Amino acid sequence: MPALAPTGVFKPYVMHYAIDPATDQGFLYLPGRGEDGYRLNTNLIIRDGHDGRWHRADPTWASLVNGYLPRG
Repeated sequence: MPALAPTGVFKPYVMHYAIDPATDQGFLYLPGRGEDGYRLNTNLIIRDGHDGRWHRADPTWASLVNGYLPRG
């Protein structure tokens, strides 16, 4: 059974997101083998060569998501 987030919300997939403040470019990280979230992700999909690495977010997607995130 997939894990629930602390809020009780179903968490179907784990990824981390970061923004380069100099460029507003977004980056996605998919947990690699042995990291929290990896087993949950592999229950849904296996992405050979993508887990445990950072990836550039699509600029259109990033500009939408960035608008909802706090800036530090």
